[in-house]
Amino acid sequence: SGKSFMLDYGPRSVTVEMDDWDRFNEADMILPGQRVTVYGEVDKDFFTSPSIEASSVYNVNQGAIYYASEADEEELLGLRSMLY
Repeated sequence: SGKSFMLDYGPRSVTVEMDDWDRFNEADMILPGQRVTVYGEVDKDFFTSPSIEASSVYNVNQGAIYYASEADEEELLGLRSMLY
């Protein structure tokens, strides 16, 4: 969905967030069934399911790398402190 996608890695799936503060939605370039390698940090908030804040995603099918910011936008905007 624009700034994120679901990564299915077998028995589970996890949301991969690709925020980078521009209008181009990098996650839209990744289609269902494509193989990817995700680089970033696991974001484990108390009130939400774990996700990955991606710094980059390599799309094996396209041979392309998409860059994002691994910074947690909720933390940068001060929203995380509002959740606790």
